[in-house]
Amino acid sequence: MSQLNLNNEEPSKRNKEEPSKRNKEEPDAKRRKTEYEDEDKDEDEDEDEDECPEYDEKTYPNGDTYKGEWKDYKWHGKGKYTKPNGSIYEGEWKDGKMNGIVKLIFPNGPIFEGELKDNKRHGKGKYTTPNGGFFEGEWKDNKRHGKGKIIYANGDIYEGVWKDNQLNGIGKIIYADGDIYEGEWKDNKRHGKGKIIYACGANYVGEWKDDKRHGEGKIIFPNGAINEGEFKDNKEYNIKSYKLDHILVEGKKYKRC
Repeated sequence: MSQLNLNNEEPSKRNKEEPSKRNKEEPDAKRRKTEYEDEDKDEDEDEDEDECPEYDEKTYPNGDTYKGEWKDYKWHGKGKYTKPNGSIYEGEWKDGKMNGIVKLIFPNGPIFEGELKDNKRHGKGKYTTPNGGFFEGEWKDNKRHGKGKIIYANGDIYEGVWKDNQLNGIGKIIYADGDIYEGEWKDNKRHGKGKIIYACGANYVGEWKDDKRHGEGKIIFPNGAINEGEFKDNKEYNIKSYKLDHILVEGKKYKRC
């Protein structure tokens, strides 16, 4: 059986060489060749690094402009991206996408400041609108998700739990007209158990369904009168107690809720 040729040489040629010559010349030649190859390799790597600047400004055919740090021909590090319509994306980038702490200014005036992940609002952040409303809290996949506080343009204030951009879970809302509700929510509606204090002075404690009083509950009036029983679609059924046309408390006249 023939032997495996590890040196990739012809056996006859290898056997004809003088051992002394082979031992003296081959190692030096191989060493010089390796050194030269390493030098060439280092030069090639330096040239590649020079081709992709660490910091640069570039304007694209559609008018978009990026100014900031680069890595492997991608936006990476700190940078600012501007569009002709006035949109500005400024902050941290990773592999060509916004990742980290950023500030976004949208064309019509809204501003987002907070965390992004792969170009999506993800983590903690604040979104402000030109009319004075804002949301501050947790985000997931570009949606309000988790705990947060929002002030609506009409003056309503909600603070509580969100899921998929909607009020879901336990939360408290202070309405602009003075009513205050605290309890369970489902898909932006009061749903489950909750309590509302009306601006008129009365309050309702009980069950809700699709934003209406529905189920077992009771209304407590400022003078101590109680209407207790079953509610359906915001109306009273099988109520125990009595109804009042108006309530007189400390000289003030309240309308019945």
